[in-house]
Amino acid sequence: TRLQGDWSSDVCSSDLAALADALQQLPAIGRECLLLHAVGELSFPEIADLLDIPTNTAMSHARRARLQLQQVLAPRPEARP
Repeated sequence: TRLQGDWSSDVCSSDLAALADALQQLPAIGRECLLLHAVGELSFPEIADLLDIPTNTAMSHARRARLQLQQVLAPRPEARP
């Protein structure tokens, strides 16, 4: 099933479900930092102020979360029969 809207012309609902599942696997603080930066478009100093953590810590949490997300969502080689 394809979702409607300009931003989602190449995104199907199964992709979004996989992304939502992968995001839930991240530690909460990393997920928050990543989403606040990537989706909320907040700067790392703004995220740090909001979460009451140092700016470098917010950056580290977001980076770690992004790397974990990439690993979870990376295509897996298909098993050979």
